[in-house]
Amino acid sequence: MANWCDNSITISGPKDIITELWKSAQTSQKGEFGLLEAMVPIGEWDYDIAVEAWGTKWDVSDEGLELSINGNQAEIKGWFQSAWSPPIDAYNSYLAVYPEVDIHATYNEGVNLLGQYEKEKSVHYEDLKSLFYGGAMKDDKTFFRLVGDYDIEEDIENSE
Repeated sequence: MANWCDNSITISGPKDIITELWKSAQTSQKGEFGLLEAMVPIGEWDYDIAVEAWGTKWDVSDEGLELSINGNQAEIKGWFQSAWSPPIDAYNSYLAVYPEVDIHATYNEGVNLLGQYEKEKSVHYEDLKSLFYGGAMKDDKTFFRLVGDYDIEEDIENSE
């Protein structure tokens, strides 16, 4: 069974590109939602190909995602869970094809992994307990905010 990585995401850009992504995600994988397959198609699922293309082994559900349109702009916003790690490779590949799109995401996998993804300002934290007790809560504003956003301070303090 996978450790689940909680992800919060906003994908924004031109309405035609974002609505096509949403539409493709709704019909991917034989009628099931498949945001990652819509971003970086791999065809029939294969573990090694999925991990290489997406950075995680399974596609994600749309349970917590919504599409909103405002004039000629649109965004997909919300949350999802991914297996073991965030789908950073899918984000990078998608943005290489659609540089006019922005992706902002944060992610947390228990007390093991925490981070924020943006085109040019991504940060990734591992060994959260060492960082927590090493002063990162006071020295690193991004770490402090992410720990608060995911409400994991007590989990870090109680981890082995």
